Amino acid sequence: MVTLERQNIYGWPVILDLFFAGAGASLYLLGYVLHLLKTTTSLIYFFSGLGLVAVGTFFLLWDITIRRRIVFLLANPRSWTTIGTWAISFFLLCGIIYLATFSFPLLPKGLRNLTGIISTVTSLLIMLYPGFLISSIKAVPLWYTPLTPLLFFSVNLTSGLATTLLVALYVAEPLSLISGLERATMICLCFQLILLFLFLLPGTRNDAATKESLRQLRASHFFLKIALLGGFLPLFLFLKGNNSFAILGIIFVLTGGLYLRYGIINAGVYLPRFEL
Repeated sequence: MVTLERQNIYGWPVILDLFFAGAGASLYLLGYVLHLLKTTTSLIYFFSGLGLVAVGTFFLLWDITIRRRIVFLLANPRSWTTIGTWAISFFLLCGIIYLATFSFPLLPKGLRNLTGIISTVTSLLIMLYPGFLISSIKAVPLWYTPLTPLLFFSVNLTSGLATTLLVALYVAEPLSLISGLERATMICLCFQLILLFLFLLPGTRNDAATKESLRQLRASHFFLKIALLGGFLPLFLFLKGNNSFAILGIIFVLTGGLYLRYGIINAGVYLPRFEL
C-alpha cells in the first residue's frame, strides 16, 4: 500500500508572500509601462508596488527565520530560491533609489534610468520565479509540470492588473485608462481560468500522489469556487461599467488569486521516500 503525505514546507507565510510580492511586482511593472507610455504621471503605482513586495518579503523572511534556512538563501546560484532572493533585494534597493530621484532632481538622470530599468527587470523576475521554483520540486508531482510557471505568472499578472486598476480608480485616472485596465484584467482573468482548468486535468499524470492531490481539490470544489467567485462574478461586475461594482470586482479577483495560490500549495502531496 502506497503511503502519501501532505507537504508542510510551504505554509501561509509563503502563500502570503506569493500573493503580496506577485501583485506588488506586477503593479510596479505596469506602473513603469504606464509612465513609459506617458499615460500617467502618478508615482503612487511605484510606491504601492514597492510596499506590497516589502510586505511579501516580511512574510518570506518570517518563514525562513522560523525554519532556520536563512543561511542557505544566497548559497546556490542555480536555485530559483536564490534567484528570487537576489531579484527581491535588487528590486527593493533600486526601486527606492528610483523613487528618490524624483524627490531629489539634482541626482544624475542616468541614475534614474539605470535604477528604473533594473527595478523593472527584477519585478518581472519576481513575477516569474515562484512558478519555476514550485515546478522544479519533483517530489510533488502536482507541481512538477510546465503549466505551473504559466499559471503562477498569469495569477500574478491578473492580481497586478486588478491592483493597478484599484490605484487608477483611487487617483481618478482618465476613463480611457480605467476602461483599458478593466479590459486587460478581464482578458487575463479568462486566460488564468483556462490555465487552471488545464492544470487540473489528470492527463498523463496518473501517479498516486497527483491523483490524491486532484481528489482533494475536487472534494473541496476548488475550480468551481475559483471560476464562480474569482472569475465569472468579477467579470460580470466589471461589465456593469460602474466604479463601485469595479472595486467589488477587484476584491473578488484578488480573493480568488489568494485562494488559488492556497489551494495549489495546500494540495501538494508527495511520497515519503522523497525529501522536499
